[in-house]
Amino acid sequence: MSNFLSVNDIVYWNSGKTERILWMDDCRAMAYVIDIFASNGMPELKKNTDIEMALEVGQAELLKSDPLMRMIPEEDIKERDKSLRDKIWQIVSPILIPQNEPDIYLRDKRGVMIKQIIMHSQISQVTVYKYLRRYWQRGKNKNAFLPDYDHCGGKGKPKALGEIKTGRPRKNAFAIGEGINVNDSTKKVFEMAVNRFYHNEKENTFVTAYELMVKEFYSQPQIAEDGTERLVLLPSDQIPTIRQFRYWYEKEQDIKKALKSRKGVKNYELNHRAILGKSDYGITGPGAKYQIDATVGDIYLVSRFGIV
Repeated sequence: MSNFLSVNDIVYWNSGKTERILWMDDCRAMAYVIDIFASNGMPELKKNTDIEMALEVGQAELLKSDPLMRMIPEEDIKERDKSLRDKIWQIVSPILIPQNEPDIYLRDKRGVMIKQIIMHSQISQVTVYKYLRRYWQRGKNKNAFLPDYDHCGGKGKPKALGEIKTGRPRKNAFAIGEGINVNDSTKKVFEMAVNRFYHNEKENTFVTAYELMVKEFYSQPQIAEDGTERLVLLPSDQIPTIRQFRYWYEKEQDIKKALKSRKGVKNYELNHRAILGKSDYGITGPGAKYQIDATVGDIYLVSRFGIV
C-alpha cells in the first residue's frame, strides 16, 4: 500500500529519467507515470511498491519543486497567450475529464477518443498527441498550453531586472543579439533544458543542448487556420546566449550528478569517480603486499611444447 506517493509527484531516477505520477488506482497499488522530458513518450503503468522501493534504496528521489507546472494568476497572463491556451484547451478538454481515467492511458481506448477530437477539430493526430503529452508532462493543468517564453511574474514578486541588458558588452562583433538578463525564470528554463537535453545518455554536446533549448523554450507556437502548428523563434535580444547558459551551468550544476546522468552509474564508478586512496596505502615494506593484474591480449599464446 502506498502511503506517501500522490498524483503529480515528480520522481527523479538515477538513470536520468524524470517521471510524473498521473493517476493511481483506488488501492494505491498501481500508477500511470510519464517521462516529463520525453519528446515522444506516453504514460506507462508501474507498481507503486517499485517506485517506493527505489526511493528507499536511493535509486530515485522525489523532487521538492515541480520544474514544469505553471501556476500563474489569470491577471498576469497576456491576452495573446491566454487566447492561444484557451484555443488548445477547447480542442482537447472534452477527453481530459476524470471519468476517462485510466482509459485514456490505454493505447486502444485513447485512440478512439483521439479520433473524436480529430473529427470535431480537423487537426492532425500528431498534433493531438502533442497536446496530450504536454498536458500530462506539465502537471495536468491547462496552463501547460501557455508559451514557454512568457515568464510572467505575480503581484508582490520580484520583477525582471529591466529592459537594458546588464553585464559586460559582448566582445564578438559577429555575435547575434545581446542576450537577456538571467533572472529566476531564465534559470528555471536552464535547469529544465539541462535535464532534458544534456543530462542523459545521448551525450549531446553542450552546443546541441543549447540549440535544442532555444528551439523548445524560446519559440512561439502559431496555429494556422487548418490547425497546423509551427514554431517561430523569438527575436535574438529575447534569447539567452550560449555564454550565459554555460556560465550558469558551470556555476550551479553538480558535476558528479551530471556525469552519472550522461555516462550511467556503472560507467561513472568505473571510469569517472574520484580516487579516494592510493594502492600503496598501509604498506610497511617490500613484499608486504602483492597485486595481480590481468589483461586480455589481442593474440593467442600457446606453449612451444603444445600442438595446435
